[in-house]
Amino acid sequence: MVSIKMKTGILITIGIVAGIITLVALTVFIIPTMEANHQRECLYDGGKVTGFLQCTRVHMDYSLESTTVRINLGALNPQSKNPIFPKKMTVVLGENNTVTWLNTDGPSHFINFDDFAIGPIRQGERQSFTFNHTGVYKYFSAAAPSISGSVIVKTEFDKSELENHGNILDEINQQAIIHQENGNQGKFKEQVVKMQEKITEIARDSFGLNIYMSDVYQGYFPMADASKVEVAKGKESFQICDVAENIPIHLQNIAKTKKFQMFAEKYSDYPMELNLQDERRSKSSFHYGLIANSDDGRTALTFFHADSCTNQMTDSERYYLSCHDNARHHVFGTVNKEDILASLSHPDFCTIPLDSWRQSVYEYNQKIKEQLENHLPTIEALDKSYESVSAYQLESHRLDLLGDISSMYVMAVDDEQEIEEKIKEYNDLFGPLPDELLKLIEQRK
Repeated sequence: MVSIKMKTGILITIGIVAGIITLVALTVFIIPTMEANHQRECLYDGGKVTGFLQCTRVHMDYSLESTTVRINLGALNPQSKNPIFPKKMTVVLGENNTVTWLNTDGPSHFINFDDFAIGPIRQGERQSFTFNHTGVYKYFSAAAPSISGSVIVKTEFDKSELENHGNILDEINQQAIIHQENGNQGKFKEQVVKMQEKITEIARDSFGLNIYMSDVYQGYFPMADASKVEVAKGKESFQICDVAENIPIHLQNIAKTKKFQMFAEKYSDYPMELNLQDERRSKSSFHYGLIANSDDGRTALTFFHADSCTNQMTDSERYYLSCHDNARHHVFGTVNKEDILASLSHPDFCTIPLDSWRQSVYEYNQKIKEQLENHLPTIEALDKSYESVSAYQLESHRLDLLGDISSMYVMAVDDEQEIEEKIKEYNDLFGPLPDELLKLIEQRK
């Protein structure tokens, strides 16, 4: 017979051993696995690991063919500017017909369709659904009416629809050319309106955004036949192709880029306008500017360039963001990717955060811009003599160079040689840089 004390001792020993085994398992296997999975998920979503099982999200790292719908933080708030993105998605059977919903909001969410539901999707989790039949699938969240959207499922990429849109745009453009050549301004302006309305319609469908207008006039319409586009003086010859019929393809390719999706993620709830500019005289590309407008008169601008011959984006890795405050006449643009990512994750409508040194250079840059504006004379005030005009142009060029140099420092341009070339140009024409700018440059070192 085993005594009660012996049994108790055995049980205690077994408990201690089990505890040690559990502790070892947690330390060696379970916790490292949890942390590794956490890091992988955090980094995959464009975040930064900030502690044990803690992740600070920086931005959404979209793929070119993203089929992820993101439920944003604060989606339950009826005042949320961007509860879900994108609200509309088109997929093709057998290619990308699995859609994933990612919940970066706090509460759990259900995605409800007419005859099925996905969820609950808890914070930080993602759930997917594969659509096996064509159709338009609308969904909503009972807890958050602002969360609603649709998935359009097709059997194949509908090239005929793009071709049809392209043919309509080409026809409008050709009619505009005829009316312009005949001097019929009334008929020409009718074609301008038709072109802008049609591009707005196509852009809304391609982008899934509230595009309320498209501006194609301002000297860039009608779009000349490629054979009649003259390369600007001083430029080497390059291939130029027609663009009107390919605008729908350009818009679709823009929508696939990472920088578009990051811009749209923040500004999808704001009214937007699309500006088109024909740049084929200086390079084989067509310019698209996308502008988001706030209620208080501020704008956020980014742009894209499509090759007129290949229809591919020529600057898919080049980032640009400009913040404009109409009330303060304040404009600041940057090509610095880190600054742009910081701005897109900033709670303000459009703010590009700067460190103290770049803020000082920025303030200097604004003074130069103000001097340049004050330097602009009226026609009456400008003496028509060659000497006066020449002196005016020279001073304008000097201020322009100072503006360019200080802007490069503000934007943290990586190409030091480009900055040095600008400084050398200034030195050759005007001597040393102004003391104020020299001191700022010295502080940087």
